[in-house]
Amino acid sequence: MTMTELGVPDERELRAMQVLAARYPERSTHAVDLPYRLAWARPGHHGRVATALWHEGDELVGWAVWAPGSRETQVTVHPDHAARLWPQILAWGTEHARAQAAGGGEPASWWVSAREDDVERIALLEANGFQRQAWKTVQYERDLSDVPPPGALPDGLSVRPLAGAAEIPAYVAAHRAAFNSTNMNDEWRQRILRVPGYRPDLDLVVAAPDGRVVAFAILWLGPESAGRCEGQFEPVGVHPDFQRRGLGRAILLEGMRRLRAAGATHALVGTENTRTAANALYGSVMKAAGVRTQHFSKAV
Repeated sequence: MTMTELGVPDERELRAMQVLAARYPERSTHAVDLPYRLAWARPGHHGRVATALWHEGDELVGWAVWAPGSRETQVTVHPDHAARLWPQILAWGTEHARAQAAGGGEPASWWVSAREDDVERIALLEANGFQRQAWKTVQYERDLSDVPPPGALPDGLSVRPLAGAAEIPAYVAAHRAAFNSTNMNDEWRQRILRVPGYRPDLDLVVAAPDGRVVAFAILWLGPESAGRCEGQFEPVGVHPDFQRRGLGRAILLEGMRRLRAAGATHALVGTENTRTAANALYGSVMKAAGVRTQHFSKAV
């Protein structure tokens, strides 16, 4: 078995990673929307995205992605190779956590997530000192064979793709307001336009007549596997001044229409179990998938 480390994977490498995850969905938490995480690097955070690929001959049997902005490592492992790979993955993640802490004065800690039905991963993480966190991610899903039309928006608002780099400042303002956070910035949003897997036609905003971005959703398209092709929303937000006007529902439905046209059979979205408004919105147009993701952290 060989391991190769690189930065942001290219289109071919990303697709191979997503194909492996699609074969074993219960052993992967962020594969369809992985490109969004490849752009993460919040203000004040040091380090770079790092990707590790493990091959058995020519076959990709495992991968891990270190995202410096969140110190979270996304992992997918072929079940037949888990016993050999996990010690290497844990050592690799620990090394990156320590290096980032040494370089930027940040806590020497890192995160790994696991679906609640992935009992083997949960047992392994806890046996290696990872602590289970109280919050969870709830996943929603919709079969795209029957999606209602989005309907007309009020006050001259319209759903359309982002107008490229020129509209990034307007997007950033809306994102910060929607999440009450300053994490998003122009540089981060610029990187999203360049990551593998990004499609301009799936980067949607709701625009006001005066040019403001008042809602947004970026969509990511995964590979086909066993007749199923998933598209995922990440992120989705509505400016506080424009909430409760149906904008979130409208952009979700328009996004589903576009995903179906692009070949997706199912749409996914996830949110924290503590986000009441987001759970209500997603539950109004999608069904809870019955899958929750548990998050684990470890100081090193």
